[in-house]
Amino acid sequence: MSEPLHALTEAARREVIALHEVFEAWLGGALPLSDDLFERVEASLAPSFTMVPPDGKALSRAEVIASIRTGYGVRGREGAFRIAIADFETLHVAPPLVAVRYVEVQQQGQGTSRRRSSALLQASARSLSGMEWLVLHESWMTPAT
Repeated sequence: MSEPLHALTEAARREVIALHEVFEAWLGGALPLSDDLFERVEASLAPSFTMVPPDGKALSRAEVIASIRTGYGVRGREGAFRIAIADFETLHVAPPLVAVRYVEVQQQGQGTSRRRSSALLQASARSLSGMEWLVLHESWMTPAT
């Protein structure tokens, strides 16, 4: 992979991990409730962002933002909440776009859930991280997959 393509895929990998760290802190209530922290989420999602969560319902950017905003601390009420990213892979690169796939592992107390996610990101000066999410699609994984 050429250096510019490698830099773009590395930026996408860093963004996936960093945004999930924000989700972990926000949903777990690990940090004080702050508009500055939530701004990181809003700035990362493109105006046209769409998401399909594991239940299959297509969500707009506004719906995703509202759901995350109202979820502050919800997961932290039931013990430690952790999110880890595993099996990150680049599916396609066509600058400024990068398609990626990864496994999101959520741990809540003794329970663990996993979802396989595919996302399309693009390099963008609008985002605080330099990468912006365009599309996200998640599917539940059974324990054996």
